[in-house]
Amino acid sequence: MALALPQVVYAQEARNYSMMIACALGSCVALLRLQTYGVTGCRVFLLMLGLLSMLLTHYFSAATCIALGIYALVACRKGVRGWALCSFVMAGLLFVVFWGPFLVSQWPMFGQQTWLVETSVKHTAHTLYDLCSLPVRFFFEVPGFVRWR
Repeated sequence: MALALPQVVYAQEARNYSMMIACALGSCVALLRLQTYGVTGCRVFLLMLGLLSMLLTHYFSAATCIALGIYALVACRKGVRGWALCSFVMAGLLFVVFWGPFLVSQWPMFGQQTWLVETSVKHTAHTLYDLCSLPVRFFFEVPGFVRWR
């Protein structure tokens, strides 16, 4: 299976997502340990480090950071809540410091990402066709397979 060309292509496309998920799980563990066992400098730093590494891995992880922040606001006690939110703010500030210049240079290209918008009339039928053919395409390049664009 490691030599199947479609698997190699999918692995190359998904490489950032696995690291983002690992960083998100690390951030969740750090937040839960902070909530369960109380505040220490190491736990606050690990939460901040997990959030920062998640943000630096992929832009889409900002939604996960917001969800974790809402959880921290709702579920944590007052003393823990302040330190948890401090970790979120520090991770956000460090992200802006480290990645801000690159983000500013990439900003004009965000509007040009038309691959996220489905313009076909039969979107549901095309999605079902892609979904049904997916198990075969995981192992073989299907000759004559047309991606609907």
